[in-house]
Amino acid sequence: MPFCHGSRMGGAYMELATEALDAAMAIDNHRLRRATEEQYQNVIKLSKNLYKIVEGYDPTSEVMMGDVIWPDRKDWKGKKVEDIRLQTWLFAKNLETFTELSKKEQKELLDACLRLSREAQSCSRPLILRLSA
Repeated sequence: MPFCHGSRMGGAYMELATEALDAAMAIDNHRLRRATEEQYQNVIKLSKNLYKIVEGYDPTSEVMMGDVIWPDRKDWKGKKVEDIRLQTWLFAKNLETFTELSKKEQKELLDACLRLSREAQSCSRPLILRLSA
C-alpha cells in the first residue's frame, strides 16, 4: 500500500513530519542513554512508513526523499527514481538497526530525520492550503 493516497495526503505528510521528529529525539536520547521503549517504537514506525514510500509511486514523496537524501540539488545530477528508492530503503533499514550503528552514523541518521521532518512539513503545506481554499 503506497504511503499517500486520496485526500489524506496533507495529513499523511504532517504525520510523517511528526514521526521523523520523534525518531530524531529517540536517536538523540539513545545517544545520551535516555531513550524509552516508546521512543524505540517511534523509530520503527518511521522505518515502516519509509518502506511504504519505497513501495508506492508518488512523485511528491520521491522528490521529498530526494531532498532529504541529497539536500544540495547539485547532487541530484544523474540520479534516477530507483536511486531515491534505494537510498530511502537504506534509510529505513538504518533506522531499524540504529542502535548498532556508530555514534557518527547515528548523528547522520538524526540529521536525516530532522531534514525529513522539515521536508514533510513543506510537502503538507500546499496540500493543506488547497484543501482549505
